[in-house]
Amino acid sequence: VWHDDTNKDMIINNGEKAYLYVGMRRGGSSYYALDVSDRDNPKLLWQINGKNYQDGPTTGFESLGQTWSKMIPIDIMWEGNKKKALIFSGGYDIAEDNKLTRTDHSVGNAIYMVDAKTGDLLWKAGKSGAHLNIPEMKSAIVGDVVAIDDNSDGYVDLLYVADLGGRVFRIDFDQSETSASAY
Repeated sequence: VWHDDTNKDMIINNGEKAYLYVGMRRGGSSYYALDVSDRDNPKLLWQINGKNYQDGPTTGFESLGQTWSKMIPIDIMWEGNKKKALIFSGGYDIAEDNKLTRTDHSVGNAIYMVDAKTGDLLWKAGKSGAHLNIPEMKSAIVGDVVAIDDNSDGYVDLLYVADLGGRVFRIDFDQSETSASAY
């Protein structure tokens, strides 16, 4: 949930917005954003579809698997402006079912960041074809991404996440350059 609480009174009033973000977990490869600002009239704000969606994936989300992770609202400096974004992992690859050893995946081995209001893809980290290519990102990532404001300036600087192959990734954001590197 994200409440754009401009007057900080914890009440949805004065034209403020409240958004609810949900995934499907084992039920599918889509994420949904609902505008719940008017509790009597909720509206679908946007939808992101992954690889196995019946009508095909949303552009940029071709490797999104089953949507197990929470969409975590974060503040980030993006192209010189403060932006509310959502960060989430690439999801579960059903090819993992019944595997007993570490497996490379073509689905779910990514981290995504989208605009919280529009769902537009801002940034992606993945094995290849991403804004940040990490060749070691070989296995699906199902858990929540941990976002940290390391220097207490109000913006996320670090991301931590682990994949099903037992690898742990740290991604550092450089707010001044809208770039990231992985360790």
